[in-house]
This record gives sequence, structure tokens and C-alpha cells, in this order.
Amino acid sequence: MPTRLPAKSTPPQATAGAPPWTRRRLWWGLQLFVVSTLAAFGFLSVQGELRGNLHLLVAMPLPVLALALVLSGLDVFLGGLRIWVLTRAFGGAITLVTANVANAANIFLGGITPSQTGGGAAQLYIMMRAGLSFRVASVASVVGFLGTVVALLGGGSVVALLRPGFAFPAGFRLFSAGTVSLFAAVLLVFLVAIPVSGKRSGWLHSALGRVPALGRRVARSPRLLQFERTLADFAALVHEGGREQREWIAVGFALSALIYLNKFLLAWIVLRGLGLDPRLTDVLYLQVVQYLVMYFAPTPGASGVAELAAARIMSPVVPDSHFTAYVLLWRTFTLYAPMVAGGLLLLREAVRAAPPAGAAARPPGAVA
Repeated sequence: MPTRLPAKSTPPQATAGAPPWTRRRLWWGLQLFVVSTLAAFGFLSVQGELRGNLHLLVAMPLPVLALALVLSGLDVFLGGLRIWVLTRAFGGAITLVTANVANAANIFLGGITPSQTGGGAAQLYIMMRAGLSFRVASVASVVGFLGTVVALLGGGSVVALLRPGFAFPAGFRLFSAGTVSLFAAVLLVFLVAIPVSGKRSGWLHSALGRVPALGRRVARSPRLLQFERTLADFAALVHEGGREQREWIAVGFALSALIYLNKFLLAWIVLRGLGLDPRLTDVLYLQVVQYLVMYFAPTPGASGVAELAAARIMSPVVPDSHFTAYVLLWRTFTLYAPMVAGGLLLLREAVRAAPPAGAAARPPGAVA
């Protein structure tokens, strides 16, 4: 059993604070998501054969659709299982159901916010409402993201070694280079800053203080000092979890690889259901490249970018006449269906968190 760390006696509701969303933000995010998606499909329909694609959708074998739906649900479950495992690694305890709700909230908010920026906040909110401290919830979330970084960078390295001559479609090289650069920077910060912060406090303040002019001004910033304290706290928890519960962290990283393997297999299942017979290894290679391209896309849920990138990057294994059908089905099972489930679960959480009718108007101390 994991060692439980001391926690503050703050009620979960107070710890979680206000939800990281408003109706207005949700509405605008949904509108932008829908507009970007429809624009991409409109472009693809002009380039392909829409009538033929619709016929392919109707002709999809029911067993293949059922298998794709199972893998779609497995994608959500594996993400929730990773959250559950990593919270245990760092001394927390939430139910597997709550972990899956947190993951579903991440998928939904990430799907309607630019570059998936809202997903992490929604996940933290659900975890903290369940009683986790911000310290444990944030560390578990960051290490989960680190697992994604390692999984995709590892996949990209395999592609680079086994397919050195692979040419990125025009217009997408910048996206993939940006993702790889950001992932590499995150990994470098984690590998360098965390060990240093665990051994020496004030190192960042001291280092920046030696930089002429700008460095000294930044070094005096209260926000920098707060960030440094947070980093030291984070490092201490990571070191403790890595020392006492390293097997749980290893399982979390393995789940990250399994999550993306499941996503990649979904694309292959969809292609088989459309009557195509691509080699599994080819699909896996192309899927790694595709996710590197669209991971930090600036649109909500990578809408627009993901559809166009999928159509172009998967072109070696998807005929022109199958583009729209493939992209529609692939996005349905990897994002649209999980987003619907996440939205419903998030709505349930919002209703449960809302105060009873008339509670706000009741004077303090009044008897209900």
C-alpha cells in the first residue's frame, strides 16, 4: 500500500474551488470546435467523393463498429486507470470511478479549448473535489503528462530509426517539429530541475540573479519565489514516490504507452472496417506522426487540423475515395464519442456541486 502523506484538513469542495469553466466559455469553445470541424470536412468533401464515402459508412460491418466502440471506451478507461495508479503512487486515494470521471472531464474540456489547455484544469478540479490535495493531484497529473511525452517521443524515435526517409506532408512539418521541441523541453526540465530542486533550495533564484539586468529583476519577483517553492515541493513528492512506490509510477508510464497503442489500433480497425487491408506497422508509424503533428494544435481539440492532418498523413494507406469516411469514423471513436461521455459526466458533477435551490438566499444560521 502506498504511504499516505500528511494532508490539510480542507474540505474537498473548498480545496477544489470554483469549476474551471463557465457556461459562456463552454458555449464559445463548442462553437469554435464545431466550426473548425465542419470547415475541415467541407474541404475534404470537395477534395474527395462524398457520396461514395457515405455509402462506405453505411456498409461498415457491425462487429467492426462494436469493436471500435469497445476500444473507444477502453481509451477512456485506460486514462482513468492511469490517474488512479499515479495518485496511489504519490500517497493519494480516489476510487477508480472518480479517476475515470476526471479523465472524461479532461477529454471534454480539452476538446473544446485551444491546445487542450482546459483539460488539465478540469481533471484537477474533479480530483480535488474527491478529497485529494492540490499537491498530490497536480503531481499525479504532471507525471501522467510526462508519460505521454515519453510515449510519443519514444514512438517518434522508432519512426525516425525505422523510417528515416519518411517525408512529412507539406504544411505539417512545423507542427511536428514544435511538438517534438516542446516535449523535449518538458523532459529536459523534469530531468534537470526536479533533481536539483530536491537537493538545493533557491537555486533558480540564485542562477537568474547572475544574469545581467533582466535576470536580477526576474529574480526579485515574488512569483518566481512561489514557483520555486512549488517546484521544491513537487520534487520532494516525486522523490518520495519514486523511492517508495516506483512500481506504481512504472505502471503509470506503461499505461501511457498502452493508451496510445490503443488509439493507433483504433485507426487500423477503422481502415479494416472500410474494406482496406493496410499493414499494421504502416498504420502505427503514420499514427505516431499524426499525433505529433496535432498534439499542440491551436484549435479546440485540434479540430480542423486533426481532420486535415489525418487525411494527408494517412494518404499512403487510405485511398482518396475513403478520406472523409475514414476521418469521420476515426474522429468519432477517438474524440467525439469520448467527448460526449465526458460532457455528460461533467454535467452530472456540475449538478452535484451546485448548492440546493434557495441555499444562497438563506441567511447564515437559518434552519433549513
